[in-house]
Amino acid sequence: MFKRLFCMLVWSTGAVCLIACNTANNRPLSVGFSADSNSIVFKQIDPAGLQLLRQELPADSAFSTLIRVLEKDRGEDTERNIAGIFSVTDSSIVFIPEHTFSKGKDYLVVSYLNARFATAGMLLKGKMDHQLKPEEYLLSY
Repeated sequence: MFKRLFCMLVWSTGAVCLIACNTANNRPLSVGFSADSNSIVFKQIDPAGLQLLRQELPADSAFSTLIRVLEKDRGEDTERNIAGIFSVTDSSIVFIPEHTFSKGKDYLVVSYLNARFATAGMLLKGKMDHQLKPEEYLLSY
């Protein structure tokens, strides 16, 4: 009986720890056009991750593997990669394209910022995936 009680205590403590750790920084990434619509701004980034990106700023390849911006024509299935530069501020990342954004186009942003392997609910249900999945955001201009 004590063995069963001890096992239940260990399982419930583990579940509470997983849920508590998972909800600590549970803010979703905010992605949108800047006020003048000349750039895309990424906000609510995990502070530790943002600090690492600040250190990697000269290496643009770090940003190109974490964030991709694709241009889509409305009503068509074609996507074109958009080249640009990234800058890191104290609380956000800004993507400035080489060419200005065009009216009537959709922009698909694929980002690994703040991405997770699984949530606590997925862990408890046994639905954890072995690959990190990016978040996708569709911005219309």
